[in-house]
Parts: sequence; structure tokens; C-alpha cells
Amino acid sequence: MIQGARDLPVQHVTIRVPWHDSGWMGTFCKTCTANTSCTVLPRIATGRDDAFETLHAGESIEELDRSQQPPCVDEHGTFMAKFPLSMQKKHPYAESAKTTHGHFSDTPYTIRPYSAAGIPFRWMLREQVEGNKKWGVSSLKETLQLGYQTEREPDLTVNKGWEKDKKTWIQEGTNQRIILDTFFSAAKPNESLVFFYAKRTPMLEDARRVIIGVGRVKSVSPPIEYHYADGQKPKDNISGYLWERNIEHSIRPKDSDGFLLPYQQLLHAAEADQSIDLTACTASRRMSTSAATPTARSIWPMTAPSLLYWPSRRRSRRCVSIWQTSLGENIWHGSMHS
Repeated sequence: MIQGARDLPVQHVTIRVPWHDSGWMGTFCKTCTANTSCTVLPRIATGRDDAFETLHAGESIEELDRSQQPPCVDEHGTFMAKFPLSMQKKHPYAESAKTTHGHFSDTPYTIRPYSAAGIPFRWMLREQVEGNKKWGVSSLKETLQLGYQTEREPDLTVNKGWEKDKKTWIQEGTNQRIILDTFFSAAKPNESLVFFYAKRTPMLEDARRVIIGVGRVKSVSPPIEYHYADGQKPKDNISGYLWERNIEHSIRPKDSDGFLLPYQQLLHAAEADQSIDLTACTASRRMSTSAATPTARSIWPMTAPSLLYWPSRRRSRRCVSIWQTSLGENIWHGSMHS
């Protein structure tokens, strides 16, 4: 952990994933055109190649070139894949801000098996770290007594075409490390739980987030510094780090210390049995946040597992049977504790 960061107490983590009709195992959906739930995420809605995915329906993406991988890879859609996925990460400002960021080059990154690349977007907003009294935004720097220094941040107006620096994101490498190291310190291996959830599924019509699965955090990968065009960082330029860090979880197809909820089985059963109330068979949660742990787009820590909502009075015997068969008696009766 870099100097100036803070080691936070253990907290649990939530990671957003897109809906997948085949279990997030590193394959194309079996019927991608029928999966409209995943398109609630803009990157999938604009980047999905339905013709190509239909041609390779249900096939593994393990051997595909990066350009052929579906956009759900960037949205944690392969968190149950048993194989790694390697890619090159390009700094988003490398072309548009060449004076301050043109020295960054493509940097290799690998999503490890049974992992998701966590990115705490909101923690990387300067307003969240520095605070904004006008809008009542408290400062993470002050709250957590971090070694973040505003003066380290570059002036983006020195770049051609940048008339105004909106000061949106943390840019300088030491400041980035302080925030990222602090955030990820809360995810303690074998102590923290990780909750995977989806914004939209075929199970619910409302806006509640649907719990997809729960496991333990097994490991969090170390920070990765961006590569530099000349092999090393120029003396007068900023350093930079990838925001992604792999969070390996404990959910496995067999002998698992965790579970996926059996939604695919329930959907299949509901096709033959119209008495199954899918809403009543769905575990969902309502998101809550605090000033000390602000939400991020794809991942954030929370102090305790939120309540799972499923209206038991409406849950059919068939629903209960499928849950018990899939999850096993031990997990069904709540023996998985944090």
C-alpha cells in the first residue's frame, strides 16, 4: 500500500454484471437476440454484433481475438469463466490530451479465471475526493485523512483543443494509487463477501437490482502502472495506473464456497408451468450508500450484506424446489456466514 493511503476495515463488495442466458462462463449467449436485458448497459447496446454472436451462439470466447470478444467482457459478463482473458488497455486521454498524456502506451491486462475487473469510478471523481461545499459533497481526503494532493494534478488546458479543464477525474499516478489502494483495502480475502447483481433481468420488470450470486473475495490483484511510449516515464510527465483490479471470488461450478441463483432453470421451468411466479422467485436488493462509502458505477464497498427481498408468501412450491435443488440444503437454510 502506497504512503498516504489508508487501510479500511473489512467491507463487502457489490459488482454489477449484465444478464447472460448461459451462466457467465465465458461463452456467447445461446440466443443473443432474445437477451434484451443486457442492453440496458450502453456499452453492450451499442457494441453488440448480433449477427456474429448468433453465428457463434453458445460457443466459448476463450480462443477469440480481442476484437471478436463480445462487449459484455468489459461489463464483467465472464465472471464465471474458468480461463483468463487478456487484452491491451489504452489510456483514454492518450490521443485527446497528448501534451499531458501522450506518453502513455498500450498496457497488457488479464482478467483472471473466476474474477471480475473492479473499477471504483465514483471514488476516482475529483469532486468526491476534494469535496464540494457548494453542493454539499464531503471530502474523502478529509474524511479518511488521505495523502492526496490537489497540486499534483495536471492542467489539461495545456493540451490542444482543451479550452477548459473540468477537473472531473483523478489523473496523477500517486493520487490514483492513494485512492485505489484505500478503496480496495476494504475487500479482505476470505473475509469480504462479493455480491454480483444485474440492473435488468427477464425475472423482474421493476427497477430493483437482482442478486445473481454471492461468494467470498479470494484475492485482489496488485496495481498495474501504465506502460510508457519510450519504456519509462518522462521526468516532467505524470505517472498513471489502470483503475481495474481483479477481484477473484469463491463461486465455482462444483464444491463451491458460494452460489449462483438458479434463474436460468426457473425461466426454463416457467415456460412449462405458468403457475410459477418469477417475481416471487427472485432475490433482489435496494441499493444504499453512505458518505464514507460512495457508490461507483461497477463496484463499491458496503458495510454489511443487504437484505435479500423475495416475497415468501407468493413463492410457489415449484420455485422452492428449484432453489433447494440448485443451491443445496445448507445454503438454502443460511449456513454461509461472513
